[in-house]
Amino acid sequence: MIRGLKIRFILMAMIGLLALMAGALLLKEGSRVATDAQKTEWLQQANRMADDILTANGAEAQERGLTAEAISHPRTVSAVTREQIRQRRAAGDAAYQDALGLAQRMAAGKAGHPLTNSLAQLDERRKRLESLRSEVDRAFETQVPTVAPKEWIAACTDFIDALAQVRRDAFTARDSLDEAYRNNLQIKELIFLAAEHAGRERATIGAVIAQGRSLTPEEKGILARNRAIVDQNLDTLQRLTQQAEPGSRLGVAVQAMKGE
Repeated sequence: MIRGLKIRFILMAMIGLLALMAGALLLKEGSRVATDAQKTEWLQQANRMADDILTANGAEAQERGLTAEAISHPRTVSAVTREQIRQRRAAGDAAYQDALGLAQRMAAGKAGHPLTNSLAQLDERRKRLESLRSEVDRAFETQVPTVAPKEWIAACTDFIDALAQVRRDAFTARDSLDEAYRNNLQIKELIFLAAEHAGRERATIGAVIAQGRSLTPEEKGILARNRAIVDQNLDTLQRLTQQAEPGSRLGVAVQAMKGE
């Protein structure tokens, strides 16, 4: 009788333990599903925002070119050209506002996320662009040059670059482990590309020196392209590693690279 009771109690305890384990597993699975759903929503928003930004960048690039040409000779700007500039502005601004709305919602409550910093930089450059746009419009009205094409191109390019950075930062993972995995792959690829194109540059120059001759126009073009790729990858690498701890292996490597 007593033995039977013991077995019954043991079975009941085991059933209770299994119920608790099942409940814990359900909670864990529910948490995982919720986390996956948040990541999926973030990715969907980032994709929509990236599409809007690419649309905005295309229109802004066209506006940059048309405006740079027009302000070189404001007295001869036709109504057709001004309308083309207006249309490019409108298209770019519409896509920009859509992208900005998504980016601000994504960044809300995410202090420390790279998207927050890139949005702050974007705001500064947007104000500069708007200021120059007003000066451009005044130049068209008065037919008096007030903005140098070089200044306009630089400001517009800075804005396009800042908007592109928002697009990149939107794909920064919210989970630190996921982001470490992504950064590891990206950093190694950047290092490879910078080193490889620096090597191509060095090989071209070495061959020319060994032959005791001057660079041909074709070789100068090759060197310029390789140098641009090296610089671009190093700039991106420094941006990605700027938060590295000074005493860490990555921090030490970054400082050594800057000292070269």
